[in-house]
Amino acid sequence: MGGSFIHRSADNNNFNTHYSLTEQLLQKEHFSSSLPVLEPACGKSCITKILNGLFLKVDQFDINHPVSLHRKDFYTENKKYPYIITNPPYGKETDKFVMKAKEICTVKFAFLLRTNYLSGQARYKAGAYKWLKNIYVFSRMPDLRALIRRDGKYPSAGIVYAWLVWEIGWNEAPRFYTIDNQKYILKAGE
Repeated sequence: MGGSFIHRSADNNNFNTHYSLTEQLLQKEHFSSSLPVLEPACGKSCITKILNGLFLKVDQFDINHPVSLHRKDFYTENKKYPYIITNPPYGKETDKFVMKAKEICTVKFAFLLRTNYLSGQARYKAGAYKWLKNIYVFSRMPDLRALIRRDGKYPSAGIVYAWLVWEIGWNEAPRFYTIDNQKYILKAGE
């Protein structure tokens, strides 16, 4: 466990979303390709590159984006989107992202999160889990600090991640699934 530090980004605050993580979400969860999708924390556009292969209309921005055309604060967005798919900022910002997505999303949204997001009395009381429909936990723990590879592979790490999918109006208990990502874990020497 843990992987090699030589494969990691020099920016400790940069959590890359490996291409295969998004591809595996899209294999499990149905999204209509004819509806627009928003990626509001696009960073280096890793998720957006995959979304562009499926959706006809993809909007992306990030408050810290290096290109001013894509620099925008998600909290100021008022446009409604059927779908939102992102790897949001972690920490206190995660809750704000979830609540903002509930305001502007009309169908469903998917966030790549640490599974410890699923515990928290304050989140429960604030309604953060309302409409949570599907939880897709990865069978192996991806290292989101690792550099992006074209083949979608990455080292393993010690944090459990999952795609959490909220569907607007869902009133039943969340459903749990496992995504087998073993084939994307780097082997020694790769």
